[in-house]
Formats: sequence, structure tokens, C-alpha cells
Amino acid sequence: MRQGDPIARRAIPAERGFSLLVVLVLLGAIALGSAAALRRSAGSTQLARAQLMRSIALEQAQAGLLYCEAQLLLPSAVRAPALAQSALALSSGAQPAWTSAALWRAGTVLATVPVAAADSAGKPPVCLVEAQTLPEQAAGSMVYLVNARGFSPDHRSDNTSGATTAGTAVWLQSTLLIENAQVRARLWRRILNPPLR
Repeated sequence: MRQGDPIARRAIPAERGFSLLVVLVLLGAIALGSAAALRRSAGSTQLARAQLMRSIALEQAQAGLLYCEAQLLLPSAVRAPALAQSALALSSGAQPAWTSAALWRAGTVLATVPVAAADSAGKPPVCLVEAQTLPEQAAGSMVYLVNARGFSPDHRSDNTSGATTAGTAVWLQSTLLIENAQVRARLWRRILNPPLR
């Protein structure tokens, strides 16, 4: 184009500043997209952490359940004190002892599970064992209701009520039929409505 061309002169003032406006709009859109991606990423991280804490609490509860079950196969004299036959709660049948929040708060009949130093970042798991009697129970056989509570490393509880205020607690239960120091039957379940939340 020639310098004196009237078309060239009109195009220049109309385009002046337009590219700056387009760039600013694009930068704003990129900034909003980045902020949304960061928010989603932070939310995903929180969800992943919560799932990790639940998994750790579940593993702790499983460790507690297995420890208490293994203790029941030992002679009463060599068991942990809270798991000796004379220290076990007796189930009345109508209201199992494990459903009493007071027993879990008091901790007198709870067995604290010894854990390795690497696993002791939080509270160690605890268990409560009830001896049950059956109407036609064979000699040398016992039925036990084993309850375990595992905690996440960030678990906190209220000192008076025992209720969970932060973190996660997982409750597991198994019913064991032991005959002549061998497990004959085992039923396992997760407690969804525990006495302490």
C-alpha cells in the first residue's frame, strides 16, 4: 500500500488498541481457568487424604481384631490382662456389652493393642471381648464376640463423651467359635452404627 492511500489510513486508527483488548480478555480467561483447576486439585487432595485416613483406621482396626483373636487362642494365664478369661465381659444376650458407650469410654475392659513404633503415629487400636454362652455348648468350646476400634493418625476424641471430634475411627467385629484352642467358625463384619461416633 502506498502512504497516501485512504483505505490504509482508516484501518490503522480502527485497529489501534483492539489487540490489547483481546489479549486482556484471553489473560482473564486463562486466569479463571487456572484458578478453577487449582480449586479442583485442592479438593481432590482433600478427598485423597480423607480416604488415606479411613484406610489407616481400617488397618488399625483389623490389627486390633487379629491381635485379640490371637490372644483368645492362648491359655488365659498368658494373655494380656484385659483378655484373661476372668476379665472378659459376659454377654447377657439381650444387650451385648460392646453396645455400651460407657464401657468404651471407661477403658477398664479394653485391651490396648501393642503396635510397632512405625505404626504408632496415632492412638493404638483397642478391643473389647465378650464371652458368650450358648444353650447347648459343647465342653471345651467357647463363643467370643471380639470388637475392635482403629484410629487414624489425626484422630481426636472428646475426653468426657469419648466421641470422635476429628479424624476417623473404624469399628470391626468378629464372632469366634473356639473349640480345643482352634477356631472352628469365624464371622466378620464392620460396625456401621457404633456406640461412640
